[in-house]
This record gives sequence, structure tokens and C-alpha cells, in this order.
Amino acid sequence: MGRSVPLLGLAALSLACGTRSGLDVPATDGAVRSGLDGGAPEDGGLPVDGSRGDGALPPFDAGAHDGGTEERCPELRLRFGELRPTVLLVLDRSGSMRALFGRPWTPRYSSASRWEVLRGILVGDARVDGLLDRNARRIRYGLITYSSSFGTCPDLRVVLPRLDNEPAIEMGLGVGPRGGTPTAEALSSVTEMLPELVAGDEPVAVILATDGVPTGCRSSGGRPTADTVDATAELYERGVRTFVLSVGEEVSTSHLQDVANAGAGRGPGDGDAEFWVGAAPASLREALDSALGSAITCVAVLSDPVDDLSRACELEVTIDGEPVPCDDPDGFHLPRRDRIEFSGAACARLRTPGRALELDAPCDLLGP
Repeated sequence: MGRSVPLLGLAALSLACGTRSGLDVPATDGAVRSGLDGGAPEDGGLPVDGSRGDGALPPFDAGAHDGGTEERCPELRLRFGELRPTVLLVLDRSGSMRALFGRPWTPRYSSASRWEVLRGILVGDARVDGLLDRNARRIRYGLITYSSSFGTCPDLRVVLPRLDNEPAIEMGLGVGPRGGTPTAEALSSVTEMLPELVAGDEPVAVILATDGVPTGCRSSGGRPTADTVDATAELYERGVRTFVLSVGEEVSTSHLQDVANAGAGRGPGDGDAEFWVGAAPASLREALDSALGSAITCVAVLSDPVDDLSRACELEVTIDGEPVPCDDPDGFHLPRRDRIEFSGAACARLRTPGRALELDAPCDLLGP
């Protein structure tokens, strides 16, 4: 399973081992939120972690949750720390992005071009908010646009990722399309820049949006399509999941599938990963919205890590009283001793406000 990133900030709770700990997640403002998210005071959310406002947690009364009298282990703290995920938007800025939807080429600039429609979807306009406006304080959005022009290949324009980055990304999108489509070289450049783009141990994902078959750079040889798949696989090996979508319908579905599979670490017999096709402005918005949602999943940090990963499934997890399966595509797993990751249906449920998450840990499961 690939590395994933959280939808929103995650909350904190205490857990007395051998007892059940609960976290009720209230609906606050109607926004799409992680079921683990308590919000932050500065963005209008209501904290649900029991904090006093100074980051300290009050004593946890385990007996209030199970009402039992059995001997309990010393109280441990299971903290769902907030990760600041990075989502890198890698956008094809080749000359064909000047085309209108449904037409392979438009010689003159148009406000309805693929590029301008993509730009409006991401950063918005006077009529509608952009998709990047969501979670702007919790997700570090970055931008890399690519083309080849005036002897430069790849020609990259980079906006380093940070929170509240929409104004800088809007400026970066002001450089219009021209030239070729060196997708493989652009992705390889992202791999090289990862130390500058990623903040420490924060999770990172790439959303690749392109409208044509890769052309590559002359100096790179004659395998631009295969090189793109290889560059995507290299990103995955570095812990970066790539999600791909087509702007228009000119990219072959077989190439999109190959890139999607490489971006998800899928091999022969593993089944195909999802990709998206935005054949028109409305479907492109839906595709981008879905790709962003897929790139941002549910991960939490455990301040008291699991002592032995082979015993991870001894951690019992329920959502609204219903057991969440361990090591299941619609359940949870522990990718490392201090991380718990929810996927599929479990992650989708936790994104819905008002869910109650409960965990039960044997006394000797959590270690130093």
C-alpha cells in the first residue's frame, strides 16, 4: 500500500491500556472534515481533544468509558498528531494546453482554453472558489508547471509548497502554455527536488495533469512514454504516490493506466489503479476534485508506538461501535510503529463529521 496523507488535522486523546478510549467528532461548520479532525481555533473549528488551549491534555478517566473495575495498566497517551501533508501539482504547460476542449488545437489564446479552465478550477474566479481554497491551512500545496521552450528542456516553473499558498500558485499559473511535453523529465526533476519540497517526515503526493502524449527532451533519448512510467515508479520508490488525470481526451487510456499503476506501486496481477479523464470543463473539475480526494487520505501519528508491528492487529478499532478490520483495503493498518492509516471505506467514514472513533489496546502492545 502506498504512502498516504491525512485529509485534515487530526486530534489527540489519552488511552489507558486494556480499556477503550472514545473520540466523538462533532459536526462544526458543515465543511468536509476528517472524522478525526477537531479543527483549530484560528480556523473556526471546535477542538475535540480535550485540550485546555495550551496544548496540555487534562487527565483521562478510563473508567468513564468502560465502567469496569478490572485492574488497568498505567495510563498511556495515544496521540493523533497533526501531519501537514504536501500535495504537488505537476501540470503540463505545453502549447497544446491552449486548445479548447473537444478540439486538438486552437491557434490563438482563448479564455476557454484547457489551461485557463484548469487554472480557474484550481484557484477560482469571481464566481466560484477554487479547489485549493479547501484545507488551505492544513495542506501544503506546491506547483510545478512544465514545458520545453527556447532551448530549455524541461522548462519548469516552481512554487514551493506551503500553507495558504493559493496566491503564489495563482501567480505561478500566470505563465501561459508553450512548447513540448517533457513529462518524464519533469517528474524526474520532482524526484531530485524532493529534499527542498518536502518538510521532514510529512507525507507527500503528486497530482499529474497532462493533455498529451509525452514528447521528452532530445537529450533524453527516444523513450518518452516509457520514461514517464519509469519516472513515476521512481517517485513511488521514494514514498511519493502519483495520481494522474488527462485534461481533454487526447492522452491514450493505456498510457494513463500505466502511469497510474506505476504511481500506486501496482505490478502485474495487482489490479489497476484509478485515473481520471476531464473531457470537458465540468468533468475536469470533478476529476481534479476526485484526484485531490484520493491523494489526501487518513493517517495519524501515535506518540506511544506499537512495540511489535507483527501484533498490530491486536489493536481493536471501531467507528460508531462497528469494528474496523485490520490489514484490509477498507480498514486500518500500521505502516510503521508510530503511524495508523485508515483506507477505503474506513477513511471515507472518518471524513464524515459526527463519527465516534474508539480504540482498545492490550497493556503490552504500546512500547516506548
